[in-house]
Amino acid sequence: MDPSIRNDFKTKFMEIAEEHALGNIGINTYIRQIDSKMQISAIDMIYAISSILESPKNLGRKDFGNLLVTEEMKR
Repeated sequence: MDPSIRNDFKTKFMEIAEEHALGNIGINTYIRQIDSKMQISAIDMIYAISSILESPKNLGRKDFGNLLVTEEMKR
């Protein structure tokens, strides 16, 4: 996305948020530039890791069995 469009969008979005009394809805995060086209933000990584940790049944116990602790294992 063109940086000028992104900045205009962010500015207008924040103005509309103020009009509707949403407060500060922006999130400050850092972005890592992997190559000329790929960027990963810190908040995206947090969501990705959280989704993995919240759905352990979707992970193969063969690969992650040592990392998962369930109530049955604690007994």
